[in-house]
Amino acid sequence: MFIAKTILKPMLTRPIKKTEYNREILVWDTAFEETLLEWCRDFLGPVARKRDFTKEELAEKYKNGKSVNHLRTINRIALQGPLNDVAYREFFARLAHNFVNRMIQEFKGEKVYHLSYSSHDVYDVDYFTFYNDPIQRTKFLKMVRKQYDAGIKQNDKK
Repeated sequence: MFIAKTILKPMLTRPIKKTEYNREILVWDTAFEETLLEWCRDFLGPVARKRDFTKEELAEKYKNGKSVNHLRTINRIALQGPLNDVAYREFFARLAHNFVNRMIQEFKGEKVYHLSYSSHDVYDVDYFTFYNDPIQRTKFLKMVRKQYDAGIKQNDKK
């Protein structure tokens, strides 16, 4: 990654031109940056540090965090094809539109709560977090706890 960042730095740091033919790329890049900020706020702070970031810590992590900048670099490298070659730009535009259409078909307007796994042990329910919905998280954890307790009681009877 270091070599790629060093060699490609001029290309990776160049801003994306705001033109009609870059529209899908700009939407992708905006969504990517919004997701990075949410990920820093909802995952890196509460999960990794066991507390929420202050506004200053969040701004610093979002701007200079190692994990965040690693993801940013991967994104910028991936976008070099569509930014520099018409064939890849057309593929990216079709991929973006197909992805959006598939997501709309899959979820059909329902409100979706993403369950974040934030532990190395995926069976550790104490580390589940519902993205942006603590009420749903609490309901889910109560349901899982009931099922877990019922399973233990059932196994004790055997």
